[in-house]
Amino acid sequence: MMKGKFKESLRASMDETAPALNENKTDKVVLVGSPNVGKSVIFNALTGIYVTVSNYPGTTVETTRGKSEIDGRRYEIIDTPGMYSLLPITEDERVSRNILLDETPSAVIHVVDAKNLKKMLPFTLQLIEAGLPVILVLNFMDEVKRLGIKIDMMMLEKILGVPVIGTVATQGKCIDQLKAAIGGYGLTGTDIKSRRNESDLDESISGIEALLKSEYGLSKRAVSSLLLMGDEEIITMVRENDKESYDLISEIIAETKKGVSMSINYLLRLERQKKVNDICNDVVNKEELSGAGLREKLDMLTLNPVVGVPLFILVIYAMYKFVGVFGAQTVVDFLEATLFEKYLTPFTNGLFEAIIPWPVLQDLFVH
Repeated sequence: MMKGKFKESLRASMDETAPALNENKTDKVVLVGSPNVGKSVIFNALTGIYVTVSNYPGTTVETTRGKSEIDGRRYEIIDTPGMYSLLPITEDERVSRNILLDETPSAVIHVVDAKNLKKMLPFTLQLIEAGLPVILVLNFMDEVKRLGIKIDMMMLEKILGVPVIGTVATQGKCIDQLKAAIGGYGLTGTDIKSRRNESDLDESISGIEALLKSEYGLSKRAVSSLLLMGDEEIITMVRENDKESYDLISEIIAETKKGVSMSINYLLRLERQKKVNDICNDVVNKEELSGAGLREKLDMLTLNPVVGVPLFILVIYAMYKFVGVFGAQTVVDFLEATLFEKYLTPFTNGLFEAIIPWPVLQDLFVH
């Protein structure tokens, strides 16, 4: 009994002194997202000129770091290479995932292209499920408005349970709101609960989750999902840190793979996408723009799969006809049979025969 009271007293004492102990600590903020979503622009807006670029240890992949002060507190801002998922495929994605695992960020800013919310939100769900302190930034909101798309950010924030901020990074719009959201997460170590994404593989994920005893920088549920998806790096980490339960974990993974007809990675992606589709149906509305120009109308048409896919096939067919038929046959035949054989070759032969009287030298240039 005394032992329990002593532990509670010690914990309370540590909680009271935690702010003082962390007063001079520089918290870390990590920017993640796919390429070309404006991460670097937001990074520059947060950091200014205090920036260093260096290779991530053991790789040729560059990471950019800078300093920032928000509400009197120092932050290190880290701009990561482009990534689409917590399951890395490229070296860039592996480095970005390792930063999330190793740096213990006080905030993870997921920057997305707001025009393509459906494609990018699955990664947001992954980050939230991983128990990371996510701030979702919807960039290019000016283009969204021009396309007649309305996003209910308050509803999206409520559904996801994380701050959602719409920005136009190139114009610096709403960067102050982003800074306020970063400061709102408070000191490093703020307890962020992972949000459970329901899955048909819940029994297997929960079984692995219960066997994990070590901490990995991501929630145990996220680690369990990555194990099922065959993430070699995570498998190695779990094999080393949870040696006693690793054999049981391997058995669950093997049994789960036997029980499904498709890859587990595909099934989990499919489930996340289905949830994203439901979310987008609730928060995204499109309007017809009476004054829309040709570019906007084409954008809206191509973003619609019903029109976009046939249009893509038509463009590919037109390119084949132009390059393969007109270019490779009609144009080439004209150049060879008409232009060269009838005009250029006879003219060139006659010119060299008139200038050079020796056939041996003539053959070096013509015929």
